[in-house]
Amino acid sequence: MAKDNVFVSVLMSAYAESLTTLKEAIDSILNQTFSNLEFFVYLDKPDNDTLWAFLQECAAADSRLIIHRNEKNRFLAGTLNDELKLAKGDYIVRMDGDDVSAPNRIERLVNYMESHPDVGVASSWMKEFGHEHWWNNRVIKYEPDFEKMKVYYLFKSPIAHAPCIIRRSIVDKFGPALYNERCSKTQDYELWSRLIRNDVVFGMVTEPLYLRRKTQGAGANPISFRVIGNQVLRRNVKSALDQVNIALPNKVESEMIGVVHASIKASSGLIRNQLRMIQCILYSNIYHNPIKRMAQVLRNHDLGCLSVLSFRMLIHFCLPGYLENINNMVTSPDQLIYNDNSIVK
Repeated sequence: MAKDNVFVSVLMSAYAESLTTLKEAIDSILNQTFSNLEFFVYLDKPDNDTLWAFLQECAAADSRLIIHRNEKNRFLAGTLNDELKLAKGDYIVRMDGDDVSAPNRIERLVNYMESHPDVGVASSWMKEFGHEHWWNNRVIKYEPDFEKMKVYYLFKSPIAHAPCIIRRSIVDKFGPALYNERCSKTQDYELWSRLIRNDVVFGMVTEPLYLRRKTQGAGANPISFRVIGNQVLRRNVKSALDQVNIALPNKVESEMIGVVHASIKASSGLIRNQLRMIQCILYSNIYHNPIKRMAQVLRNHDLGCLSVLSFRMLIHFCLPGYLENINNMVTSPDQLIYNDNSIVK
């Protein structure tokens, strides 16, 4: 059992969920085996009178529920930052309004964090449900090894956001405006990347404590999903390349493969594996044809780089296209998500 003196703050943003779906999500938190919690649910679609009336009924029935109606659409990052300013928990737990938590989810997460005091952020595996095709209702498993997370994070989110738990000390150090509000999407990938670059340790509970409903996302998206992710990826890659004094250009060319290859041979440990991952990304960007790509890998004696790819990444590497676009995709200043004077690293 989790310690009785631990207090948890759960954060949720509601937008346009059905009453049935939102009720399932809220009930799955209020009926947790771990009950020493406060539960913030902010309505981010101010004109949704139906959901607001429902939230008022829920709050009247359970004093742990703290509700608020945003004056305007704040998007997920802004809403979570607003909730964090009032959260009092020793741990912060996330929840989405269209998903369901396993009854023991918070208890398992808290117990994990209490037994791993070095971990600042943790998450769990997820099980998808609600899809019309049974084969898509799968368990999504994330890598539990933090050393591998520090390589994979270069171009993808190392953990799932909605099932996560964050230690209070992380909020105190990097918040309370923890989320980059320029990220209308992929705010989790930006946050996880920033925390990893600042030496925060991540952990994983290797069981599906969170049920993710297969639905379409809601709300506007003022900056393209891919443009936001591209900026995070480039900052991650730049951080690794800076350690070996390699500049990241706006558009990568084939000559860069040789430069990175030389640094791989001269490096070891984590930076070597990060450079291997970057080399794989470079190959996939420069050689879109998988046959030419593999021919270049063999010609350059870079097969060792493939060792850092998971099986799924390796499959993608052997297909046409690229793992992720590493070239600068920003075309106007209003697409920028970073202000280096306010965002750490």
